[in-house]
Amino acid sequence: YSLGQYVLTEQYPLVKDKAKQNELLDSAIKEFIQAISINPTYFEAYNNLALSYQDKGDIKNSIKYYELTCKNTPMPSLNLLGNLSNLYISVGDTDKAISIIDTALYHYPNNASLLNNKGAFLFNKQKYNDAINCYKEILIREANNSGALKSIGNCYYRLKDYENAILYYNKSLDFEKNNNAVSKTYQDIGNTYLSMNNQTQAAIYFRKAKEVSTVSSNK
Repeated sequence: YSLGQYVLTEQYPLVKDKAKQNELLDSAIKEFIQAISINPTYFEAYNNLALSYQDKGDIKNSIKYYELTCKNTPMPSLNLLGNLSNLYISVGDTDKAISIIDTALYHYPNNASLLNNKGAFLFNKQKYNDAINCYKEILIREANNSGALKSIGNCYYRLKDYENAILYYNKSLDFEKNNNAVSKTYQDIGNTYLSMNNQTQAAIYFRKAKEVSTVSSNK
């Protein structure tokens, strides 16, 4: 195991040649598999196998060994569960990714980043009301989270609840300090007013978006 760890963490990052990289990863994988054959509950070896296969681009085996890491550790790390959920997203299995996020929230219930990821996954599945509930959980913990407020606005926009969309877009502006994000939110408010056939208000917010963008570009 120690040799595999050395290859993965010390040698592999220094090599640029792809063929040599794969050769080193195969060497590390062999060591980790041997370690597991001696100790089948060696979760560090499972985790390093998952990392090695992920670096090789073998997503199927990477998922397999991340799952085995989770199975063999009583407290999966936040990084481990995050990697696993992202891999499921990469293969199009959003339901499984959400399930992994729920597992992570069981262990780390106050983590706003996890709730944000779950909300984004639900949004992408067009489960907008569920996503809203998820983002509102963030607001219980962080009432001034501009990203969560903006995301709720996006959900309401998709639900064609334009009044609430504008309400939450404006709430997000109370806490947003990044000019590019402010400009984008003004643009979104303008588009929402267009969807309501209110060209006058739309023009006002498109002008605000342009003004903020101009100020930002001149800094």
